[in-house]
Amino acid sequence: MQNGRYTGNDIVRDIEKQILNNHLARGVRLNTSRELAARYSVSLKTVERAMARLRHRGLISRVRGRGSFVLSSQPPLNKLRVCLFCFSRPNFLNDSPAATFAAFDYLQQQIQRQLLEAGYNLDYLTEAPNLDKPHSRLLRTCLDKYDIVITPAGVLEYAEEYLRECKSQVILIMDDVVRHGPWHQIVYDYRQGFSSALALFRKLGCSRILSVGFADEETSAHRMGVFREEAARMGFPEKNIVDYFGECNPVSRFLTGQVFAEYYLDRKLFDHAVFSTSDFLTLGMYTVFEKRGVLPGRDLQLISYDNFEGRLNRPDFRFGITGITHPQDEMARALSALLESLEKIPSGNDFYKTYFVPAKELVIRDSTAKGVTIKSNGRKNRMQD
Repeated sequence: MQNGRYTGNDIVRDIEKQILNNHLARGVRLNTSRELAARYSVSLKTVERAMARLRHRGLISRVRGRGSFVLSSQPPLNKLRVCLFCFSRPNFLNDSPAATFAAFDYLQQQIQRQLLEAGYNLDYLTEAPNLDKPHSRLLRTCLDKYDIVITPAGVLEYAEEYLRECKSQVILIMDDVVRHGPWHQIVYDYRQGFSSALALFRKLGCSRILSVGFADEETSAHRMGVFREEAARMGFPEKNIVDYFGECNPVSRFLTGQVFAEYYLDRKLFDHAVFSTSDFLTLGMYTVFEKRGVLPGRDLQLISYDNFEGRLNRPDFRFGITGITHPQDEMARALSALLESLEKIPSGNDFYKTYFVPAKELVIRDSTAKGVTIKSNGRKNRMQD
């Protein structure tokens, strides 16, 4: 403290001392940034810088929407050097910061928190988009110093050759299909969730279903194909399942959903239930339905995959859309289990593991109610707007 005033270094030393002396136990949530700023009589910016330094030292973790938590008073126990290697989110995700967090940032924060708590030496490498030279700086980064590189499978679109030549072990996450190559994988398996959605449609008396997705996206097309396979297995006539591929708007996926909703309403396709393969598509559709006075659950039946509504404590995102939840927490746990198993595999081994994480939870919400009714695993909860 200088001249009776605290600096960022003072804050770091003070909190670090409390952690190292076990005055702050593992798992304890620290005061908010505003509370710390008032306590030390400094600006929020000074507190944020101090917290970033504590996080970099592995003493705390920061979880968006929840706060900062003490990790451990001990240095990392695991000798594995791990890198979370991510390109910045695509431009279409900038449509909504809240949606961006739920679909993209939430999982990364879960992974960072879980690996730091497990004692791994973790670096986080990312880069902002550059439309002229996409991700050029990131692709010049030498990854060979790491034992394990964790990266979303979407990175392969830009960096497949780069990762194939990487000497580190690579783990692909956030994917729906198995990608053959020299890497371990954690893959979502959504057949059980799709079966639950089809069973609900049948219970609601929906015999015709419109399955919607993006024409130029492999993952979306694959989901639609699996949905059709499950429908055939459950005895739905092939002619009753109609696929609609919308062109993915390069500026906004929400706009693609809006175009589809206009298509649906102008042709009065209310005898068709809708299965959406993407929440970004669903949210775009919902904005048009709401504007036209059409409510899912009352005027049409709609189920969305990749549902992030449950991960947002935001009243303005409680649409009441029934959805198959994307099992991000389960993926983070599967990643920890995979890392533990890789510790026992000698380096240079050509044996690669694939973990399948089931996307099986179907959350039923009522968009016509004042609040949102959630039914999950036989339990019912009420959330007021």
